[in-house]
Amino acid sequence: MKSAASAEVFVLKMCPFSEYNLIWRSRLRGLGCTMKALAIIQYVGVSVWLLTGCASHPVALLAPIGPDNASYDAASLHDTGYLQVFTSTEAHTIGDGPLYYTHTGYNIHDMSGRRIRYVRNHVGNMDNKPTAVQIASGRYYVVAKSATHGRLSVQVVIEPGKTTEVYLDGSWRSVPTSDTNSIVFMPNGDAVGWRDTAAGVGR
Repeated sequence: MKSAASAEVFVLKMCPFSEYNLIWRSRLRGLGCTMKALAIIQYVGVSVWLLTGCASHPVALLAPIGPDNASYDAASLHDTGYLQVFTSTEAHTIGDGPLYYTHTGYNIHDMSGRRIRYVRNHVGNMDNKPTAVQIASGRYYVVAKSATHGRLSVQVVIEPGKTTEVYLDGSWRSVPTSDTNSIVFMPNGDAVGWRDTAAGVGR
């Protein structure tokens, strides 16, 4: 069985936001808790983390998502393409008007893990459509909230003049049934996007 100290080291290595454990430990000391009591409390807390996983780590979809070849735009400037991510939605109302469902924001990271952009993903609280972002061609990681599987890390491929669409809200309804090997799916069967052709499956 892991000791409280070794379990803490494990969580600190796996979860970058686990410094909250240290903050709570200092607060408990301020309330007069003994070292033995602290060790018991911390071990119980760490055990829960080990069993449930660290909430700060998004689940990764392994297959990269690329653009639909039919989305080519010859007017696209230079070496850029577009990214559109259908994230989970939040409901908004304005006065006594109808509900509007805006898509939640997300982060774009380069392949080294460095965050290069935050996308708000809507313009105002009446905008139901996710933002199409113009971005340099290449490979990126998108960290975004899905409708059914929490936060996900999705590798995306941007090609010049093409649009890469990522459906994390289950809204891609016109999925071609004759070419399912070229599509990336969620564990629950929802289609997420086109599999990158460089990943080994052409279309």
